[in-house]
Amino acid sequence: MQKTHVCEIDGQTYELQSPSLRGYMTWSDRLNNGKIDTYEYSDWMLKNSVTSPLEIKSQGNAYFEGKDKAVAIIESIVFAINDMFR
Repeated sequence: MQKTHVCEIDGQTYELQSPSLRGYMTWSDRLNNGKIDTYEYSDWMLKNSVTSPLEIKSQGNAYFEGKDKAVAIIESIVFAINDMFR
């Protein structure tokens, strides 16, 4: 069963849903077989886990381009997604 979580980061509310366990582990294995591409990893996590705002689901990392604290916000969201599996 997929888990859901609502978090607030830097004044913005994000609704999250865990990706499927198979999808998450397959993606992690793919990245661990070579060098990890942090941009690609975070983009996949955002597109497959953020349910609101909808723009993030379709745009991934691109949604944050040019915004203040972009890296810190993306990292915080990805950490929150990873915590759903723990």
